[in-house]
Amino acid sequence: MAALSAVLGAGESAREALDQVIHVLTRVQAVVDDSSGRSGVLDQLMASDMRQLRQRSNTLTTDFAHAMMVLRGVCIRELVDERKMSLSEVARELSISRQMVTRLYGALRPSDVQAVRYRQSA
Repeated sequence: MAALSAVLGAGESAREALDQVIHVLTRVQAVVDDSSGRSGVLDQLMASDMRQLRQRSNTLTTDFAHAMMVLRGVCIRELVDERKMSLSEVARELSISRQMVTRLYGALRPSDVQAVRYRQSA
């Protein structure tokens, strides 16, 4: 299923980006623990290009959330179109509001499933 592959890929990319941020922050914490003072912390943050790391992790986390939304839409479309469940039945089954089911069902056309893509960073 293309949507599931997209979620897995986007999740892996987001995890890698967050791992980089955590690595930098761990180094910064070590500077703080060594009592090097604020200038040592600032030096570590500036040397790590924290802005770029933060932006990349934010982008990839957003991509992951979007891929999850698409997967939910694919599952809902499957339940409604193939299993002939009503939107209300799907809402009860998934323990989400009928409004959310309607949004997810309507946000994704069947042809969109094949077009699901996520950003893959080097």
